[in-house]
Amino acid sequence: QLAAVLRSPLFDVTEEELFLLAAGRPGSLWRALEASQLPSAREAAERLGRWRARLDFSRPYEFYADVLYRHQGLKRFHARLGGEIDDVMVEFLQLALAHEQAPSPSLQSFLAEMRAEDVSIKRDLAEPGNGVRVMTVHGAKGLEAPIVILADAASRAGATQLPPVLVLKDAPGPLLLHAPSKATHTPETLPQREAVEAAAEAEYWRKLYVGMTRAEDELYLTGYLTKNGRLDGTWYQAVEMSLASAADRVEDAEGRLVAQVFPAGRPQPAAGASGPASTAPRRAPLELPPLPTPVLVPTVLPSSAFSATATARVFDTAAEAIVSADVARRSGIALHALLQHLAGLPPGDRQQVAEKALPVLLPEAPAAHAGLARNALAILGNPDFADIFGPDSRAEVPFILNARRDGKPVRLAGRIDRILVAKGRVLVVDYKSDATPPGSLADVPNAYLTQVGLYAQVAGQLFPGLAVEAGILWTTLESLMILSQPSIRDAVSAFTMQ
Repeated sequence: QLAAVLRSPLFDVTEEELFLLAAGRPGSLWRALEASQLPSAREAAERLGRWRARLDFSRPYEFYADVLYRHQGLKRFHARLGGEIDDVMVEFLQLALAHEQAPSPSLQSFLAEMRAEDVSIKRDLAEPGNGVRVMTVHGAKGLEAPIVILADAASRAGATQLPPVLVLKDAPGPLLLHAPSKATHTPETLPQREAVEAAAEAEYWRKLYVGMTRAEDELYLTGYLTKNGRLDGTWYQAVEMSLASAADRVEDAEGRLVAQVFPAGRPQPAAGASGPASTAPRRAPLELPPLPTPVLVPTVLPSSAFSATATARVFDTAAEAIVSADVARRSGIALHALLQHLAGLPPGDRQQVAEKALPVLLPEAPAAHAGLARNALAILGNPDFADIFGPDSRAEVPFILNARRDGKPVRLAGRIDRILVAKGRVLVVDYKSDATPPGSLADVPNAYLTQVGLYAQVAGQLFPGLAVEAGILWTTLESLMILSQPSIRDAVSAFTMQ
């Protein structure tokens, strides 16, 4: 999919550049793109990186409209595919806008909905346009155009294009006959073949009538000669025999016939008029009032609810002391993925699946695979967490909703690691991988309390009437800490949901 996006008009990476990126790369195509020094690859990686940062909290229409308009995506599609792409883009954006009316719209659910639907966009071919339409004679029925070209008028369907299987109509019951050539028929079945040939012949000449009557002003008949160089029984021969005597001959410099134009003696096009310019009054230019300044509503992530520097230390593990922060961050993402997907598998299959998944999830740190697998399997196998990872729970639940922070409107967006709805209560759980987890609730960083407290408020909106609890699963300790209601209430006192 990444290769397809890079070759699309959005980035227009050439086949040669894509080959240099993809061939012989040691890891994923995304890693090769990030490390490449090709100007087109660097520009693509930069733009894709900005877009990926918005995937968790952007609404579908908002995201795609931004890509198509603010980032000149539609202009790029026009440059390669022309104005006809507008029909597709308009319909796509309408689907995205309609999805935003759903109870919990997100990019992830919109893409799942698009995959499940069979969307077909048809253009009204009767509409006039400054383009060339290529179609069969059958497809042109009911349409007209100023200029029509019958581009294959010098050949015709041969006997080899007749169906090899015939239905014998005179048989006592349904009977199919396989006879691919005339020589394979018997005297009893030959009339059936001749009837099919006659029907095909009649259809061939009906198509000529349909094709000729599509032209409003000019009709061109042309084609290429077959190997035997004969025009016998073709549309071209029939029209030429009928109109040649009343047509003008057009010859090249060597006297060879290159065209015949009917009717003969037709008037030549008049030269452009050179009279005085029109004195009709011009319309005054349309003047529209300036658009009001848009009100920008900031998007707030629960992990950095008050400032960018207050980001929760979700991946602040002991591994960060010896590896880069990026590897530590990816290790945390890999652990999240294991907890998400292994929970739905039988316990006996989890070890094998984890061993196969980790080289894909974390190819740059093979030494960490065994520890991550043990950590994930230990958490999932803990009987105290059976309900959290059971059938009444869901993983990685995205959300986006309007809220107020200190009385000012904001858009709250994020993803809840785990949510359990059972026994008349709701439990939201966030994973933390601190190397030294706090020993008591009083030591939990306020940024953590704010993040999980906002998750609890969102859950209260999703499940009104149910008691909501919030907890932190410390992955290094494999223990769950339930946060007190007063502590999270104080941490999120500046926020109100709408």
